Amino acid sequence: MVKRRGFTLYEMLLVLAVVTSLTTLVGFQSNRRTNMAAEQAFWPAWQRVWQAGRQQAIQLKQPLRLSVDQKTGTTTLRVIRSGKLLNRLQPPTTLKWRGGESSWQFLPHRGTAPRLVEWYSTTYRCWWYQTIQLGGNLIHVESAQQRRSSGLSPA
Repeated sequence: MVKRRGFTLYEMLLVLAVVTSLTTLVGFQSNRRTNMAAEQAFWPAWQRVWQAGRQQAIQLKQPLRLSVDQKTGTTTLRVIRSGKLLNRLQPPTTLKWRGGESSWQFLPHRGTAPRLVEWYSTTYRCWWYQTIQLGGNLIHVESAQQRRSSGLSPA
């Protein structure tokens, strides 16, 4: 009988199965970490858009509107009179807007009424609540494993 060097069919299939499973496992973990980082980066970015809206309303001496698209969660900041787009923020695809105010108006030298906005994270599998207080000067973000029973009322 002639001896051959190399792998048998069974050995090749075993190695292929192990390599494929490890690659898949590492790929899913990497994707999850990327999604987690994107969601964590979204909150400060959203707050910067909010603060910029307040400051630009005062600087331009014109009312501005910050709105959240209810389907995509995209946040836009526009001058009300001209409709000029000043800023746009796209949330990560794993973060979904689920309720609360979807449009705010910034008037020069005026505050904003307290508001609560609800988001759902498919990465963390939790609910995120944005509380806007003190005339819009303070934004607090907190998470909850279960949706608040009465929707958007504070816990």
